Order: sequence, then C-alpha cells, then structure tokens
Amino acid sequence: MKKKYKIGEVAKLFNISRRTLLHYDEIDLFKPIIIDENNGYRYYLEEQLMDLYFILDLKKAGFSLIEIKEYRQSRSIQESKSFLKNKKEIVSLKIKDLEILKNIIENKEREFEKIEAIESLKPKIVQRGPLRSLLLEVESPYGNNEIVNTFQKVYDLENTLNLKNIKYLSVLDLEDLKNGIFDRIRSTGFLILEGKLEEGENIISKGTFASIIYTGSYESIGIAYGKLFDYITLNNYKILGNPIEIVNQWLVQIEGGVGGIAEILIPIEFPNK
Repeated sequence: MKKKYKIGEVAKLFNISRRTLLHYDEIDLFKPIIIDENNGYRYYLEEQLMDLYFILDLKKAGFSLIEIKEYRQSRSIQESKSFLKNKKEIVSLKIKDLEILKNIIENKEREFEKIEAIESLKPKIVQRGPLRSLLLEVESPYGNNEIVNTFQKVYDLENTLNLKNIKYLSVLDLEDLKNGIFDRIRSTGFLILEGKLEEGENIISKGTFASIIYTGSYESIGIAYGKLFDYITLNNYKILGNPIEIVNQWLVQIEGGVGGIAEILIPIEFPNK
C-alpha cells in the first residue's frame, strides 16, 4: 500500500502552514489525492511530495502562484521553454528597473555628501553666464496648481530630450520676494549644459551676481533670501533684475521637509565710487 500523509504531516515535513496547503488546494495548485468520506481527512501520497517541493522551489525563486500554476500546465518541452523565456524577459525588465532605482538611491546619497561638504548661507559675489536654459512660463496666478503643472511639463520635456544629470532653473519675481513670497515661481526649466541650441532656448547674459548657496528644506529658503538681501543692502549693490534659483536634480528628505542644494543668484552692479 502506498504511504499516505495527513495535511499536518506534510506541513511539518516542508515547514509550511496547514493554511498554505489548504490555499493550494483551493486554487487547484496542489490537491490531496485522497479525501476520507467518513471524516474528511485529506491525504497526500508519497509521489506528490516531489510536486510540492517543485512548487515551493519555484515560489522561493520568485514565481507567483499564478505563474507556478500556469507553468505546471505545460504539456511539452516547447511550452515549458516558452514559459521560462517569457519569465526571463520579465525578470530582465525588473532587474533594469532595480538598477534604475539603485542609481537614484546612489545619486541621493551623493547629494547628501555634497550638502555636508558645502558651506551654506555665505553670501558672495560671483560671475556667471552666459547661462543657456529652456524655460517654461508659469500661468497666472502662479499658484501651486500652475507651478506643479509647469514642473510636469518640464519633466516631460526632460524625458523627451533624454537629458541626464541636469540642473533645474527657476526665475522668481523680485517684488514677490521683497514681500516675503518665496514660492511664486514665474518661469522654470533647466540649464542646458551641453549640446546644440534648442528651439525656445533662453540665454541669461553674462554678468555679476550676488550669490548664496542654500542647503536645506525648500520650505525655509526664505532664510537664504533674507541673508542675501541684507548682504546686498549692506554693500550698496544695485539689483538689476529678477532672482534666479539653480537647483540640483536630486531632491532629498532632510530636516524640515524636502530639499537639497540651491544656488540663488541676483544680478547686481557695484555702487559708483
């Protein structure tokens, strides 16, 4: 007589729960061959144990129960090979996605290293330009919805052009900043660091700027503007135009919220001596 195993015995043998075996039965993946009509006991035969080992081995390898069931329905070598080929392609795509995720994580880690190495909130005079950029205008009234919609268009354009390692650039209104409004962006886009001129490209002329590096939550960037305006006032510099923010590509979660590295540039000229 062939040896029979109760559900509890099989569960103990393979270190799985009874509930797992009952679920496999419910979905027709692994069913007991014998069910006692008198007491309802379920029995598996010895030759079924290899099938269960195969199922658990596939599950350990990352196959879903649906995939395992489909694979076990293969009735020829060709069907089995075809299934495995399709699964390999799916795995390859997942590996590619994981590599992208790994790259994002590594870039964010490097961003923290830059943040820790930068001496922030130290105003100074710099020469910049010409700066090449692609800018999109934010629609009035320049609220959060309009800004988010413009950001999305910028990201879509970035993907279309397949740009890598870029810096974002935004232009703000000087009067807004003087009135304590630091999030009302008038136009936004990205710097063009290399390549040919693109249609719609903006050129910010070479000039002298009062500059400050901010490393923190963008919710608190007003602190940097306050220090920069104080620096400009103290030195009697004349402001010539709207402030520019240049932001690194990789945002990170830091104290106070989402932030990163931002360079604020305000075009100025020196006082007459």
